Amino acid sequence: MGKCEVLSPAGDLVNFYTAIEAGADAVYLGLNKFNARMKADNISLDNLTEVVNYAHLKGVKVYVTLNTLISNSEMKEVVSLVGECLNTGVDAFIVQDFGIIGVLKNIYPNIVLHGSTQLGVHNVRGARVAKNIGLSRVVLSREVALEDIKEISKNVDIELECFVQGAMCVAFSGNCYLSSLKFGASGNRGECKQLCRLPYKMSCQKQSIGGYVLSPRDNCMLERLQDLIEAGVVSLKIEGRLRRKGYVNIATRIYGEAIDYLQGGRCCQQDLIQSGVDLKAKHKCVESFNENKMKSPDLKKMKNDLAKVFARGEFVQGYFNGNNIIDTTSNNHMGIKIGKVVACSKFKDIYKISIETNEKLNSGDGLKFVNGSNMTTLGVGNVEFNGKIAVVYGKNYVNINSDVYRVLDEKFENEIIDKSKYRDIKMSFNARVGSLPVLTIISEEYTILVSGEEVSAKATSKPTTVDSIIANLSKLGEMRKYFNIEEIVCNIDDNIFLPVSEINSLRREGLTRLCDKILMSYKCEVGHADKVSTDFNNYLTLIKDIVSLPTYSKLVMVDENCGINNLSKDYDGVILSPTIYDVKVIENFYNNFSKKFNSKLILNMPIIALRKDIFVLDKIVDFCKDKDIVLLANNIYTLDYINSGVEVWAGSNMNVCNDYSCLALLKYGVKEIVSSIEKWFSGLNNTYKMCGGKRVLMTFAHCPCKTLTSKGCANGECGYCGDIYVKGEGQEYSIRRYKVASCYFELVDSVKEKRTARNCIDDIRE
Repeated sequence: MGKCEVLSPAGDLVNFYTAIEAGADAVYLGLNKFNARMKADNISLDNLTEVVNYAHLKGVKVYVTLNTLISNSEMKEVVSLVGECLNTGVDAFIVQDFGIIGVLKNIYPNIVLHGSTQLGVHNVRGARVAKNIGLSRVVLSREVALEDIKEISKNVDIELECFVQGAMCVAFSGNCYLSSLKFGASGNRGECKQLCRLPYKMSCQKQSIGGYVLSPRDNCMLERLQDLIEAGVVSLKIEGRLRRKGYVNIATRIYGEAIDYLQGGRCCQQDLIQSGVDLKAKHKCVESFNENKMKSPDLKKMKNDLAKVFARGEFVQGYFNGNNIIDTTSNNHMGIKIGKVVACSKFKDIYKISIETNEKLNSGDGLKFVNGSNMTTLGVGNVEFNGKIAVVYGKNYVNINSDVYRVLDEKFENEIIDKSKYRDIKMSFNARVGSLPVLTIISEEYTILVSGEEVSAKATSKPTTVDSIIANLSKLGEMRKYFNIEEIVCNIDDNIFLPVSEINSLRREGLTRLCDKILMSYKCEVGHADKVSTDFNNYLTLIKDIVSLPTYSKLVMVDENCGINNLSKDYDGVILSPTIYDVKVIENFYNNFSKKFNSKLILNMPIIALRKDIFVLDKIVDFCKDKDIVLLANNIYTLDYINSGVEVWAGSNMNVCNDYSCLALLKYGVKEIVSSIEKWFSGLNNTYKMCGGKRVLMTFAHCPCKTLTSKGCANGECGYCGDIYVKGEGQEYSIRRYKVASCYFELVDSVKEKRTARNCIDDIRE
């Protein structure tokens, strides 16, 4: 296994160069359109060539995010944009839209596509589908379990990327419609309003709790890196394209150092050499990162440094250590606690605040004062010290005994330690009288030979020496930011004379040609614009031939508790979305259903299905196959069941928003399609539409009952007390539980919206 990749965020040019200098192996960035972080400054197409060339010469890869849903009218622009990116040498594109994947693989067969985390791959069936549709890598959902990662790695030939640091989304894999349906600002379009970060009141029966009940803590997988690497993860992704430079710097550097320790990189070897340890001996530093040995001071310092630059309270390790990811007390950066306020007094027209602390404060730092539920912030200007007392000044009074947190340590964040990559080169120089002097430059798989004018005579006075040639070849100038000279071998005749200008010229020409050769190796053959346009138009004609009309006119979605006899025969079909996924539950409902309806029963498949859930679902699918029950897919893993001979439809959580997605899904074997409930588009012809009822806005892998009652299954106590209600910002939602092997929860819109549509699904669950 090769060295694991540290993948860093680049929300703008500053953070792009910061990430590389901090030691990133790859960076991911968005352009001004079609990326899930439209609030970031992003990178413009005008400077993409410069950015990509710089990264490649440093040995760093560049991935461009095209991870949003798009409309029919936007696809041609996406195809054109990708062509321009390929011309710059971009290494891969991160995508989630089925339509984009299908079109790009058709028009650019050699393109490298990575499945976005919003594609929601979290089990071996989903990974298999991702591989089949042409993805070379998947960014695993944050909800994935370690056992599922191992199973995917063992059974599917696809690269695995995993988020290791940064913000978590409360909705499964970011599949949320809250912002979209309220404001038309879709998270799947990079415009999320982060309504989950607002305060709400959560209640069930007589129990209630207020605060940030939908706001998850930040992720830090530092202690689980060895587990991830051994499980088969090849890329460690740092979230944060909206974060400041200091965050990108520190997070990239820390994860790079951690990987070096775990996999015997530069950092580890240098430490071993300095301590006199044989490099062939076992690397004891690997053991220090074992989760059972938490006494490592380096690990503790690393986590502390990560918390300095951004942390919403205490870090969580994804869902690896249970699902207690919510912190109701804070929705933003808390930093590090550094002391308490011991005095606050009026000073002219401001306040003099005395803080007892062991930390050194500096002008430019940011502080947060916390007193119960009250929080105030302060930018440090002048600071005075008297022993352990630091005195700062602010406009507002601060209560004595308030806890003090440093949320910005400017000096710490701005300290840049060069960890960037340099390509090692070897030079060989040969010169003989009567022959052409030849400079050979070797870097990895690249070899460059350049020759000068024939050496005609020996020197009459001052011959050229080996030392002088080596000195001149060592003058890399601007190229020093890309290359590191590993060795120079020089073979020349005695008493030979070579002008310094010629040696310098050979060096410059050789390095320039080396750069050109490196950059050319990244280029992808795109083809002429006319051919691309023709291919695209040909692809368009396929849609008209394949997209079919739905079989049914109107469907209804119910759970197993809905009385079949109460359902009108006006419905042509019924979708069962059970609260308990169990063969007996499905069988009982089917028996009652078949007595009244002649049409097929459709089973709503859960959006989340970890390995233990798949065992349950496999048995259910076997039953469905025997009874000719249709599966409604809400995640791509369900498409894998098509191979077992069961009929599969695409559900609304597949987020079909364009005809190209319809085409790709129908070609894969899907029979019918329900379009997305996203508000920014009006729906598609020839697909079913969610036309009314209570809409599922997001699905939780964590347990909101535990947030409400502090009771959890890990303690042998179930806190479930019935439907939970969430109120805030003038909105009211309910939370519905369903169970596979584990419990999952859906945030449901309390407002029923009716729309006119020929083909629609009525959701009448109460």
